[in-house]
Amino acid sequence: KHCRRDDGWKPGTGLRAAKCMLHQCGWQLKKCRWDMTCRESVQCAIGCGMGGDVESRACAFKCALDNRNDVTEALFSCVLDKNCMPEM
Repeated sequence: KHCRRDDGWKPGTGLRAAKCMLHQCGWQLKKCRWDMTCRESVQCAIGCGMGGDVESRACAFKCALDNRNDVTEALFSCVLDKNCMPEM
């Protein structure tokens, strides 16, 4: 269904993103944990490689769009506003 990458998570590329999400978007992440649609979007984004390069970033955005609801939008908006995506 989604553009899951064969190489998936790259060690180290998502660590800063995960820490940033916990510290900067904790409230949104907590709400996401209890929302199936949002959880699916996060799992999909993790499968993309967490946005460490152009392809995985596009894949992660596709995950958010394919699993769109208010909770997902709030989380991904926070991630973007707080610059939690890994640097390319």
